[in-house]
Amino acid sequence: MKIGEIKAQALMLMYPFAQISFNDSDDEAINKSVYELKADPNYRSLLEASVGAINRAFSLIEERGLSTQKCVDVGASACQRVRGKASIEKERELLRVERVLLHKDNKTYAPGYEEDEKYIYAPYARGVYTIVYKTKIPRITSTTSDSYDAELPYGLGEILPYFVASELAVRENGELSKELKSRFEELVSAKEAKAPHCEDCFQIIYQME
Repeated sequence: MKIGEIKAQALMLMYPFAQISFNDSDDEAINKSVYELKADPNYRSLLEASVGAINRAFSLIEERGLSTQKCVDVGASACQRVRGKASIEKERELLRVERVLLHKDNKTYAPGYEEDEKYIYAPYARGVYTIVYKTKIPRITSTTSDSYDAELPYGLGEILPYFVASELAVRENGELSKELKSRFEELVSAKEAKAPHCEDCFQIIYQME
């Protein structure tokens, strides 16, 4: 879901009887619609505050382990060898390492690993390492295009308006804020229940001796 759509839908949750028309997902139409909403003094400050609310939602998604999971394969020849260990540079987008696997001689091992801020260290062996990790969610700013798509997994973009609206409604309507936050928690918990776990990605055939 585009950032502009999240903002507009959050406003519609707060003001269900307001005349907010936002049915076209075309990038140009999204930018134009949000620009027009900002011209309305009733919505301008809320749209400005929505940037922080969206970023807080991203933080919550990361904390709950619901950001995108990726796998990167690295051949041993591409690794630096440091004190007998394979030193694998972390991807910029890497948030949290879920698992390190080693594929060797048609077998898959879980060799164990250590890490610091920049590198992952695993026992060195000829083969291919697979790094399974959760990604960071890029934060937005006030200058981020409203047509920008955060590409959140598990359909999370569709439920973010509930979180954003609950944050924006705190001062104006505490009761509505609680209702929206409760609804968001119900929806995100349902997403958590369906999200695949790291263990589902690979079957460990042999443990490293």
